[in-house]
Amino acid sequence: MEQGEATGRHQNTRRMAEVLDSIALTRGEGARLVDICRATGLGKGTGHRIVSGLVEAGLAVQDQRTSRFFIGPRVTTWAQAVQPLDIVDQAGPTMDEICELCGDTVYLAVRQGDETVYVARRVGSYPLKALPVEVGARRPLGIGAAPMAILAFSPKQEVERVVAAHSSERERFGIDDTHFRELIARAQSLGYSLHMGEVMPGMIAIGVPIADAGGTPVAAISVAAARDRLPGERREEVAQIIRAALAQHPIIV
Repeated sequence: MEQGEATGRHQNTRRMAEVLDSIALTRGEGARLVDICRATGLGKGTGHRIVSGLVEAGLAVQDQRTSRFFIGPRVTTWAQAVQPLDIVDQAGPTMDEICELCGDTVYLAVRQGDETVYVARRVGSYPLKALPVEVGARRPLGIGAAPMAILAFSPKQEVERVVAAHSSERERFGIDDTHFRELIARAQSLGYSLHMGEVMPGMIAIGVPIADAGGTPVAAISVAAARDRLPGERREEVAQIIRAALAQHPIIV
């Protein structure tokens, strides 16, 4: 196979994945063709050709009333066949220890493309439970403590790419580009991400990244609590608890 031919085939696969990602990011609202082209940078003709092929293959469906595209039944079937992530099993002792020491809700989230998926949760002993996110929920990269912990400590070039690519998704959470950059800078300055109710009013959360062998964050653990549970002096303490538990129980990703 010629090198140019291989590159072209890989490009088509990448484009199909990007189109599916753009549809998935609508979270059930459906994507118009113009939305898909804007999110992926594809021209209208190319975008239409790719999404039509995905519909034909059962990977996407189109609502004939609204012309919006949705993730298809074939993808749903594949998702149901996915085995539990090994990281969930590895992180169990870490999350248990953090939960016991903090008494608050602990989350594990992993990066999938330019989204973050919450894959595990531990509920602390404190009577007022902070359960702002369900396991299985997806958030744009950087929206929330765990997603921000993954993004803020990624390589600078990757941070800039994500900032430039997903303004519209973040605006749905009331966060514009200027505010988003401030949140990134705050995390980098503190050494951990800090959610101060930007997404969930009244809640505070702290996130610490989990890096792969090359040092790139691919997951994060966060602790979430009501505002009065995490005053200024306790935030660094909680961040240290998370770091210590990760050092005690290394997670290999």
